[in-house]
Amino acid sequence: MVCPLCESGINSLNHLFFECAYSFQVWKVVKEKAGIASMPTKWDDIIERMIRVKHDKTIRNVLLRISLAACVYFIWCERNRRLFAKEKIDNKELTVNVINHIRLKLSSLIVRKSAQTTEVSKEWEVIMKIKETSQMV
Repeated sequence: MVCPLCESGINSLNHLFFECAYSFQVWKVVKEKAGIASMPTKWDDIIERMIRVKHDKTIRNVLLRISLAACVYFIWCERNRRLFAKEKIDNKELTVNVINHIRLKLSSLIVRKSAQTTEVSKEWEVIMKIKETSQMV
């Protein structure tokens, strides 16, 4: 099967999410904005990395998980849109949708006040609710 996004590569997990020219452009922007340029580009390597940081609740690792989930979800939805609805949106529009989704997820978080959370809040132009010190355990 040919990749429904770029219509030239073989349809596989690695190609669909990371090697496809369409997906690559989405990832490029999201990785740059999220500060995760070092993110692996192979599915197995990404899963291995995510397992290593699954209990790390720093805002940067939460952002990593949100970004990965959003990209995979929106790319998969675009794949399905093209296969089943015969409609398409360009990668720039999809990237905007991913970025907006990440911003929405970040704005719903309740976080501890720190330099990192302040930095992420400014970078993504979102306001995250700060835990009261009495709520911290």
